[in-house]
Amino acid sequence: MNYLQKKIKKIGKGQKAKGILSYLNDLDKLCSLKSTADSVESFLDLAHLDNALAVRTAFKVQDVVKKIESSKEKKVITLNELYAQEIVLMIKSHMLYLSFVTFMNLIETQKWQDQNIRPILRILAKVFALK
Repeated sequence: MNYLQKKIKKIGKGQKAKGILSYLNDLDKLCSLKSTADSVESFLDLAHLDNALAVRTAFKVQDVVKKIESSKEKKVITLNELYAQEIVLMIKSHMLYLSFVTFMNLIETQKWQDQNIRPILRILAKVFALK
């Protein structure tokens, strides 16, 4: 939790996150996004699923960080008693999103011997995102 808090504070001071953590740069924007999916096909688009996972994770991160920062209790009590379950759910969502982004990057950048594997891996990514 401390790492994400520190990262968000650095972003607030102007030091942007890079790489797979770059979604943290746009927490407010992500939390205000609405789905544009109007059909099953557009809902199953990998870009849409990526956005949906990013929005869910951004909302949880922003919510938990605000609660922790506004708490008047000692840090130990805040983290271990008041918001422990919410922190676990936030971290689980964060790790799921990072896994998805890492997998998508691997699908697109890896040089596969058999190029027919890419569409299969994209289907696998969709299943992972929807589970």
